[in-house]
Amino acid sequence: MARVRNECASWMTNNQGQIGWFHQFRWWRKVRDDPNWFLYLLWCDETPVGYGIIHIKHGMHWLTGGIVRQKRGQGLGRKLFSELTAISTKSSAAYLEVQTANQRAINLYTSLGYRPIGEWREGVLTMSAYPR
Repeated sequence: MARVRNECASWMTNNQGQIGWFHQFRWWRKVRDDPNWFLYLLWCDETPVGYGIIHIKHGMHWLTGGIVRQKRGQGLGRKLFSELTAISTKSSAAYLEVQTANQRAINLYTSLGYRPIGEWREGVLTMSAYPR
């Protein structure tokens, strides 16, 4: 997961730094038994090509994820975030953050039913989707 996450780091809205296997291992040990974290890996041809995370914080479902560069533009991000959104909006609204410069992702999220709710940090747009 660290390799996939590191490849997506430049579009993250918080920690854009590269992480090593030990950092990933420590984080995994912290969240693996926590019922507020749901972690997903997207595989193609026996290779991980994307990841998704749902983190329930203060009753709100926060989503994040990414697709490795060589697999972008093939509909995998749509599939990943469509599934994460469907899981999250069964019981609550779903929330995510996206860099305002990432128009491609904003268009994707908008097409999945997300609407902007504010830019609370410079260059970062918060969006939400509600149960259908």
